[in-house]
Amino acid sequence: MPIYPAQLSDAQDIAYILEQTRLATYPNAKYDISPNDVKQHFEHKRKTWWVKRLEKRLSSQDPSRFHLVYKIGKKPIAYAGWYWHKSQKWSHTLGALYVLPQYQNQWIGSKLLNYILDKLQPWEKIMVEIATYNIPAIHFYQKHWFKKIPAKTGNYKLHSGKILPTIFMKKII
Repeated sequence: MPIYPAQLSDAQDIAYILEQTRLATYPNAKYDISPNDVKQHFEHKRKTWWVKRLEKRLSSQDPSRFHLVYKIGKKPIAYAGWYWHKSQKWSHTLGALYVLPQYQNQWIGSKLLNYILDKLQPWEKIMVEIATYNIPAIHFYQKHWFKKIPAKTGNYKLHSGKILPTIFMKKII
């Protein structure tokens, strides 16, 4: 299977995957989030701390963080990152699961998610935060038996100051 632990050399490709999938996903007229808002936000992050943060995480030996890439040949086309924390009631948080738009709907996201879920213990929980209007992602997680957490919402502030509203979903393994 073309799923590998992400390496330090994958950081630029991961940043590109995150930027491209977010540009395809997050612009939304109802919430007045334009493609430029999203592009500006992630260009700023890509050029400043985002790649450095990725590189730091990928080079660390932190046993609570996990990073995977799905590759075609030697090129990453999808990324997943999750972490566990015992200080909260959720055992794990899926921080990212992104597939380049041109490779979506080819079961790559499902393969990455199933790979992650196979690593967890039967009693563990995993949570994910999703844009409220990202209906394809909500359906994706529902197909994998994730449930919306009632009354738990969040907000992700873009560099422009606009707010991307989010919901949380969980799955008990």
